[in-house]
Amino acid sequence: MAEVLQLRQQNKRRRFLLGVLLAYIGVAEQILAHDGVDSLQDVFEVHPPHAETPDGRKLNTLTLGAPPNTASLRTYYNMAERVILGGLLRIGYPNAAPHATQSWTQHRREFELICEMSPGERAALADALWDEALDLDEQESRSGEDRAIRPFEHVIRHFPNTQRGEPAGSVLQGLAYAYYRADSPNVTLRIQRVGSGSARIGATGDVDGWIGDTLELSVEVKDMGIDLDNTHQFNQFVKHLGRWPNCTAVAFAQSFSDEVIEWLDERDILAFDRERMESNVAYWDVPKQRLAVQEFLFYLAVVQQHPKLIQRFKAFCQEAGIALDQSFTLNAAKAGIASDANDT
Repeated sequence: MAEVLQLRQQNKRRRFLLGVLLAYIGVAEQILAHDGVDSLQDVFEVHPPHAETPDGRKLNTLTLGAPPNTASLRTYYNMAERVILGGLLRIGYPNAAPHATQSWTQHRREFELICEMSPGERAALADALWDEALDLDEQESRSGEDRAIRPFEHVIRHFPNTQRGEPAGSVLQGLAYAYYRADSPNVTLRIQRVGSGSARIGATGDVDGWIGDTLELSVEVKDMGIDLDNTHQFNQFVKHLGRWPNCTAVAFAQSFSDEVIEWLDERDILAFDRERMESNVAYWDVPKQRLAVQEFLFYLAVVQQHPKLIQRFKAFCQEAGIALDQSFTLNAAKAGIASDANDT
Protein backbone atom coordinates (compact mmCIF):
# COMPACT_ATOMS: atom_id res chain seq x y z
CA MET A 1 0.00 0.00 0.00
CA ALA A 2 2.85 2.39 0.87
CA GLU A 3 4.48 1.74 -2.50
CA VAL A 4 1.24 2.42 -4.38
CA LEU A 5 0.72 5.70 -2.51
CA GLN A 6 4.35 6.65 -3.17
CA LEU A 7 3.88 6.06 -6.90
CA ARG A 8 0.66 8.08 -6.69
CA GLN A 9 2.58 10.95 -5.09
CA GLN A 10 5.24 10.82 -7.81
CA ASN A 11 2.48 11.26 -10.40
CA LYS A 12 0.44 13.78 -8.45
CA ARG A 13 -0.05 16.00 -11.48
CA ARG A 14 -1.95 13.16 -13.13
CA ARG A 15 -5.20 13.89 -11.39
CA PHE A 16 -7.01 11.14 -13.29
CA LEU A 17 -4.74 8.52 -11.66
CA LEU A 18 -6.95 8.72 -8.57
CA GLY A 19 -9.84 7.21 -10.55
CA VAL A 20 -7.53 4.69 -12.26
CA LEU A 21 -6.34 3.36 -8.89
CA LEU A 22 -9.90 3.08 -7.59
CA ALA A 23 -10.84 1.25 -10.80
CA TYR A 24 -7.81 -1.03 -10.39
CA ILE A 25 -9.21 -2.12 -7.03
CA GLY A 26 -12.54 -2.97 -8.67
CA VAL A 27 -10.89 -4.97 -11.46
CA ALA A 28 -8.68 -6.80 -8.95
CA GLU A 29 -11.60 -7.72 -6.71
CA GLN A 30 -13.55 -9.13 -9.65
CA ILE A 31 -10.64 -11.23 -10.95
CA LEU A 32 -9.60 -12.50 -7.51
CA ALA A 33 -13.17 -13.39 -6.54
CA HIS A 34 -13.52 -15.43 -9.72
CA ASP A 35 -10.22 -17.22 -9.03
CA GLY A 36 -11.26 -17.84 -5.43
CA VAL A 37 -8.14 -16.23 -3.95
CA ASP A 38 -7.47 -13.20 -1.72
CA SER A 39 -4.34 -12.06 -3.55
CA LEU A 40 -2.33 -12.93 -6.63
CA GLN A 41 1.34 -12.66 -7.60
CA ASP A 42 2.31 -11.95 -11.22
CA VAL A 43 -1.25 -11.14 -12.26
CA PHE A 44 -0.30 -10.38 -15.87
CA GLU A 45 1.21 -13.85 -16.31
CA VAL A 46 -1.89 -15.53 -14.92
CA HIS A 47 -4.28 -13.20 -16.75
CA PRO A 48 -2.61 -11.70 -19.84
CA PRO A 49 -4.25 -8.43 -20.88
CA HIS A 50 -6.45 -8.67 -23.95
CA ALA A 51 -4.91 -7.06 -27.03
CA GLU A 52 -8.12 -6.77 -29.03
CA THR A 53 -11.89 -7.13 -28.83
CA PRO A 54 -13.68 -10.31 -29.99
CA ASP A 55 -14.42 -8.62 -33.32
CA GLY A 56 -10.76 -7.77 -33.89
CA ARG A 57 -10.58 -4.12 -32.79
CA LYS A 58 -7.49 -2.99 -30.88
CA LEU A 59 -8.03 -2.52 -27.15
CA ASN A 60 -6.61 0.62 -25.56
CA THR A 61 -7.69 -0.14 -22.02
CA LEU A 62 -6.89 -2.90 -19.53
CA THR A 63 -9.17 -5.90 -20.00
CA LEU A 64 -8.62 -9.20 -18.20
CA GLY A 65 -10.34 -12.57 -17.88
CA ALA A 66 -12.35 -14.73 -20.19
CA PRO A 67 -16.08 -14.23 -20.81
CA PRO A 68 -18.37 -14.11 -18.95
CA ASN A 69 -15.93 -12.87 -16.27
CA THR A 70 -14.18 -10.25 -18.37
CA ALA A 71 -13.11 -7.31 -16.20
CA SER A 72 -12.63 -3.95 -17.93
CA LEU A 73 -10.75 -1.02 -16.43
CA ARG A 74 -12.97 1.39 -18.39
CA THR A 75 -16.12 0.00 -16.76
CA TYR A 76 -14.82 0.57 -13.24
CA TYR A 77 -13.21 3.87 -14.13
CA ASN A 78 -16.52 5.19 -15.47
CA MET A 79 -18.16 4.30 -12.16
CA ALA A 80 -15.41 6.02 -10.17
CA GLU A 81 -15.59 9.14 -12.34
CA ARG A 82 -19.38 9.21 -12.07
CA VAL A 83 -19.14 9.21 -8.28
CA ILE A 84 -16.36 11.81 -8.06
CA LEU A 85 -17.81 14.23 -10.61
CA GLY A 86 -21.53 13.52 -10.43
CA GLY A 87 -21.97 12.38 -6.84
CA LEU A 88 -19.36 14.33 -4.92
CA LEU A 89 -19.38 17.29 -7.36
CA ARG A 90 -15.58 17.52 -7.16
CA ILE A 91 -14.88 19.95 -9.98
CA GLY A 92 -11.14 19.53 -9.39
CA TYR A 93 -11.29 16.12 -11.03
CA PRO A 94 -10.77 15.91 -14.82
CA ASN A 95 -13.37 14.57 -17.22
CA ALA A 96 -10.95 12.46 -19.26
CA ALA A 97 -11.99 8.82 -19.23
CA PRO A 98 -10.46 7.76 -22.60
CA HIS A 99 -7.08 9.32 -21.82
CA ALA A 100 -7.09 8.03 -18.26
CA THR A 101 -7.80 4.41 -19.12
CA GLN A 102 -5.41 4.36 -22.08
CA SER A 103 -2.59 5.34 -19.73
CA TRP A 104 -2.77 2.05 -17.81
CA THR A 105 0.38 0.69 -19.49
CA GLN A 106 2.35 3.41 -17.67
CA HIS A 107 0.97 2.21 -14.35
CA ARG A 108 1.24 -1.56 -14.61
CA ARG A 109 3.21 -1.77 -11.36
CA GLU A 110 0.39 -0.20 -9.34
CA PHE A 111 -2.07 -2.83 -10.55
CA GLU A 112 0.35 -5.67 -9.78
CA LEU A 113 0.80 -4.34 -6.23
CA ILE A 114 -2.96 -4.04 -5.70
CA CYS A 115 -3.45 -7.67 -6.76
CA GLU A 116 -0.68 -8.74 -4.32
CA MET A 117 -2.38 -6.97 -1.39
CA SER A 118 -4.56 -8.65 1.17
CA PRO A 119 -8.27 -7.69 1.17
CA GLY A 120 -7.66 -5.49 4.22
CA GLU A 121 -4.85 -3.65 2.45
CA ARG A 122 -7.00 -3.02 -0.59
CA ALA A 123 -9.78 -1.68 1.67
CA ALA A 124 -7.29 0.60 3.43
CA LEU A 125 -5.99 1.83 0.07
CA ALA A 126 -9.55 2.51 -1.10
CA ASP A 127 -10.15 4.58 2.08
CA ALA A 128 -7.00 6.60 1.45
CA LEU A 129 -7.98 7.25 -2.16
CA TRP A 130 -11.51 8.18 -1.07
CA ASP A 131 -10.06 10.76 1.32
CA GLU A 132 -8.08 12.20 -1.59
CA ALA A 133 -11.31 12.49 -3.59
CA LEU A 134 -13.01 14.31 -0.72
CA ASP A 135 -10.11 16.79 -0.55
CA LEU A 136 -10.65 17.90 -4.17
CA ASP A 137 -12.25 21.27 -4.86
CA GLU A 138 -16.00 21.00 -4.57
CA GLN A 139 -18.57 22.77 -6.69
CA GLU A 140 -20.04 25.59 -4.66
CA SER A 141 -23.36 24.50 -3.27
CA ARG A 142 -26.38 26.71 -2.78
CA SER A 143 -28.48 23.97 -1.22
CA GLY A 144 -28.64 25.84 2.09
CA GLU A 145 -30.43 28.79 0.50
CA ASP A 146 -34.17 29.12 0.54
CA ARG A 147 -35.78 28.50 -2.84
CA ALA A 148 -36.72 31.84 -4.35
CA ILE A 149 -40.42 32.45 -4.83
CA ARG A 150 -41.62 32.15 -8.42
CA PRO A 151 -43.01 35.69 -8.43
CA PHE A 152 -45.28 35.92 -11.47
CA GLU A 153 -46.59 32.41 -10.91
CA HIS A 154 -47.43 33.48 -7.35
CA VAL A 155 -49.18 36.62 -8.58
CA ILE A 156 -51.29 34.70 -11.10
CA ARG A 157 -52.29 32.11 -8.51
CA HIS A 158 -52.90 34.31 -5.48
CA PHE A 159 -53.44 37.97 -6.40
CA PRO A 160 -57.21 38.53 -6.15
CA ASN A 161 -59.14 39.71 -9.14
CA THR A 162 -60.61 43.22 -9.42
CA GLN A 163 -62.13 44.39 -6.13
CA ARG A 164 -65.00 46.77 -5.44
CA GLY A 165 -64.05 50.34 -6.32
CA GLU A 166 -61.42 49.24 -8.87
CA PRO A 167 -61.78 49.34 -12.67
CA ALA A 168 -63.47 46.10 -13.71
CA GLY A 169 -61.17 43.88 -15.73
CA SER A 170 -58.00 45.83 -14.90
CA VAL A 171 -56.28 42.92 -13.15
CA LEU A 172 -56.90 40.47 -15.99
CA GLN A 173 -55.88 43.03 -18.60
CA GLY A 174 -52.71 43.81 -16.65
CA LEU A 175 -51.88 40.12 -16.37
CA ALA A 176 -52.38 39.64 -20.11
CA TYR A 177 -50.10 42.58 -20.89
CA ALA A 178 -47.41 41.45 -18.43
CA TYR A 179 -47.50 37.86 -19.66
CA TYR A 180 -47.01 38.72 -23.32
CA ARG A 181 -44.56 41.52 -22.58
CA ALA A 182 -42.26 38.92 -20.98
CA ASP A 183 -43.06 36.03 -23.31
CA SER A 184 -43.16 37.83 -26.68
CA PRO A 185 -40.30 40.37 -26.73
CA ASN A 186 -40.29 40.27 -30.55
CA VAL A 187 -43.54 42.24 -30.81
CA THR A 188 -44.31 45.82 -29.81
CA LEU A 189 -47.33 45.80 -27.52
CA ARG A 190 -50.06 48.43 -27.64
CA ILE A 191 -52.06 48.65 -24.44
CA GLN A 192 -54.63 51.02 -22.94
CA ARG A 193 -56.77 51.34 -19.86
CA VAL A 194 -59.78 49.10 -19.45
CA GLY A 195 -62.92 50.65 -20.88
CA SER A 196 -61.04 52.71 -23.44
CA GLY A 197 -62.86 50.98 -26.26
CA SER A 198 -60.70 49.14 -28.76
CA ALA A 199 -62.85 50.20 -31.69
CA ARG A 200 -62.56 53.90 -30.85
CA ILE A 201 -58.77 53.85 -31.09
CA GLY A 202 -58.56 51.43 -34.01
CA ALA A 203 -57.29 48.48 -31.97
CA THR A 204 -58.24 44.88 -32.65
CA GLY A 205 -57.97 43.61 -29.08
CA ASP A 206 -57.21 44.94 -25.62
CA VAL A 207 -53.55 43.99 -26.02
CA ASP A 208 -52.16 44.16 -29.56
CA GLY A 209 -48.68 43.04 -30.57
CA TRP A 210 -47.16 44.55 -33.71
CA ILE A 211 -44.11 43.90 -35.83
CA GLY A 212 -43.73 46.97 -37.99
CA ASP A 213 -47.11 47.57 -39.60
CA THR A 214 -48.34 43.98 -39.17
CA LEU A 215 -50.54 42.81 -36.32
CA GLU A 216 -49.00 39.52 -35.09
CA LEU A 217 -50.73 39.10 -31.73
CA SER A 218 -54.08 40.25 -30.35
CA VAL A 219 -55.58 39.49 -26.95
CA GLU A 220 -59.18 40.29 -26.05
CA VAL A 221 -59.81 40.34 -22.29
CA LYS A 222 -63.20 39.64 -20.72
CA ASP A 223 -63.46 39.67 -16.93
CA MET A 224 -66.18 37.02 -16.76
CA GLY A 225 -66.89 33.36 -17.35
CA ILE A 226 -67.73 32.72 -21.00
CA ASP A 227 -70.44 30.29 -22.12
CA LEU A 228 -72.53 30.06 -25.26
CA ASP A 229 -74.92 32.72 -23.96
CA ASN A 230 -72.29 35.46 -24.03
CA THR A 231 -70.02 34.62 -26.95
CA HIS A 232 -71.36 37.85 -28.46
CA GLN A 233 -68.78 39.54 -26.23
CA PHE A 234 -66.21 38.55 -28.87
CA ASN A 235 -68.17 39.56 -31.99
CA GLN A 236 -66.25 42.79 -32.52
CA PHE A 237 -62.97 40.99 -31.90
CA VAL A 238 -63.79 38.34 -34.49
CA LYS A 239 -64.81 41.02 -36.97
CA HIS A 240 -61.50 42.92 -36.64
CA LEU A 241 -59.47 39.73 -36.89
CA GLY A 242 -60.78 39.27 -40.41
CA ARG A 243 -58.25 41.88 -41.52
CA TRP A 244 -55.35 39.91 -40.01
CA PRO A 245 -55.63 36.21 -41.00
CA ASN A 246 -52.11 35.36 -39.70
CA CYS A 247 -52.51 37.08 -36.34
CA THR A 248 -52.26 34.91 -33.22
CA ALA A 249 -55.61 35.61 -31.56
CA VAL A 250 -56.22 34.98 -27.86
CA ALA A 251 -59.38 35.24 -25.77
CA PHE A 252 -58.49 35.78 -22.09
CA ALA A 253 -61.29 35.37 -19.54
CA GLN A 254 -62.05 33.96 -16.12
CA SER A 255 -63.25 30.66 -17.60
CA PHE A 256 -64.64 29.04 -20.73
CA SER A 257 -67.16 26.28 -21.22
CA ASP A 258 -66.15 23.40 -23.46
CA GLU A 259 -68.64 24.55 -26.10
CA VAL A 260 -67.09 28.03 -26.15
CA ILE A 261 -63.60 26.61 -26.52
CA GLU A 262 -64.82 24.77 -29.63
CA TRP A 263 -66.58 27.94 -30.85
CA LEU A 264 -63.35 29.93 -30.48
CA ASP A 265 -61.27 27.20 -32.06
CA GLU A 266 -63.47 27.25 -35.14
CA ARG A 267 -62.54 30.93 -35.47
CA ASP A 268 -58.81 30.31 -34.86
CA ILE A 269 -58.91 31.96 -31.44
CA LEU A 270 -57.12 30.44 -28.45
CA ALA A 271 -58.93 30.25 -25.10
CA PHE A 272 -56.75 31.43 -22.21
CA ASP A 273 -57.46 31.75 -18.48
CA ARG A 274 -55.42 32.25 -15.31
CA GLU A 275 -55.08 28.52 -14.71
CA ARG A 276 -53.58 27.98 -18.16
CA MET A 277 -51.39 31.07 -17.75
CA GLU A 278 -50.08 29.77 -14.42
CA SER A 279 -49.30 26.38 -15.98
CA ASN A 280 -47.27 28.04 -18.74
CA VAL A 281 -45.43 30.40 -16.40
CA ALA A 282 -44.35 27.49 -14.21
CA TYR A 283 -41.83 26.68 -16.98
CA TRP A 284 -40.33 30.19 -16.94
CA ASP A 285 -37.04 31.01 -15.24
CA VAL A 286 -37.12 33.40 -12.28
CA PRO A 287 -35.64 36.46 -14.10
CA LYS A 288 -38.35 36.18 -16.74
CA GLN A 289 -41.02 35.98 -14.05
CA ARG A 290 -39.57 39.02 -12.32
CA LEU A 291 -39.79 40.94 -15.59
CA ALA A 292 -43.47 40.03 -15.88
CA VAL A 293 -44.13 41.25 -12.32
CA GLN A 294 -42.48 44.60 -13.12
CA GLU A 295 -44.55 44.88 -16.29
CA PHE A 296 -47.72 44.19 -14.32
CA LEU A 297 -46.74 47.01 -11.96
CA PHE A 298 -46.05 49.21 -14.97
CA TYR A 299 -49.54 48.58 -16.28
CA LEU A 300 -51.16 49.38 -12.93
CA ALA A 301 -49.05 52.46 -12.20
CA VAL A 302 -48.48 53.99 -15.62
CA VAL A 303 -51.34 52.79 -17.83
CA GLN A 304 -54.28 52.17 -15.50
CA GLN A 305 -53.15 54.67 -12.83
CA HIS A 306 -55.56 53.59 -10.09
CA PRO A 307 -54.05 54.36 -6.64
CA LYS A 308 -56.13 51.84 -4.69
CA LEU A 309 -55.22 49.00 -7.07
CA ILE A 310 -51.54 50.00 -7.09
CA GLN A 311 -51.33 50.00 -3.30
CA ARG A 312 -53.19 46.70 -3.05
CA PHE A 313 -50.69 45.09 -5.41
CA LYS A 314 -47.68 46.57 -3.59
CA ALA A 315 -49.02 45.34 -0.25
CA PHE A 316 -49.58 41.89 -1.75
CA CYS A 317 -45.98 41.74 -3.04
CA GLN A 318 -44.57 42.95 0.27
CA GLU A 319 -46.46 40.27 2.19
CA ALA A 320 -45.36 37.58 -0.30
CA GLY A 321 -41.72 38.71 -0.29
CA ILE A 322 -41.73 39.74 -3.96
CA ALA A 323 -39.29 42.56 -4.60
CA LEU A 324 -40.46 45.44 -6.77
CA ASP A 325 -38.04 47.72 -8.60
CA GLN A 326 -39.63 51.09 -8.00
CA SER A 327 -37.15 52.78 -10.34
CA PHE A 328 -38.76 50.92 -13.25
CA THR A 329 -42.01 52.84 -12.96
CA LEU A 330 -40.19 56.11 -12.34
CA ASN A 331 -37.98 55.66 -15.40
CA ALA A 332 -40.97 54.72 -17.54
CA ALA A 333 -42.75 57.89 -16.52
CA LYS A 334 -39.66 60.00 -17.20
CA ALA A 335 -39.37 58.48 -20.65
CA GLY A 336 -42.84 59.71 -21.49
CA ILE A 337 -44.53 56.33 -21.51
CA ALA A 338 -47.10 57.53 -19.01
CA SER A 339 -48.18 60.41 -21.19
CA ASP A 340 -48.43 58.15 -24.21
CA ALA A 341 -50.62 55.74 -22.27
CA ASN A 342 -52.88 58.58 -21.14
CA ASP A 343 -53.24 59.82 -24.71
CA THR A 344 -54.48 56.41 -25.82
